[in-house]
Amino acid sequence: MNSSDGMLIVNVSAIQAVAIAAVTYYFGAWLRKKVPLLEKYSVPSPVVGGMLVALVLSCLEYFRLMQVNFDTSL
Repeated sequence: MNSSDGMLIVNVSAIQAVAIAAVTYYFGAWLRKKVPLLEKYSVPSPVVGGMLVALVLSCLEYFRLMQVNFDTSL
């Protein structure tokens, strides 16, 4: 973790990225069961979870609170 201009920078390794992806998938599956509209229109669980994680990470970066850098070597 580094800090530049008051913004926290977090570097996520490939193994950590896979773990985050698994948690995101299961969160999307759980949320899809709770929201009938998502299940009615057959929105896939990875899309539900991924959109929420993308929204959270985008908001954190927009408000200059935290930037997350993923290792994309895989």
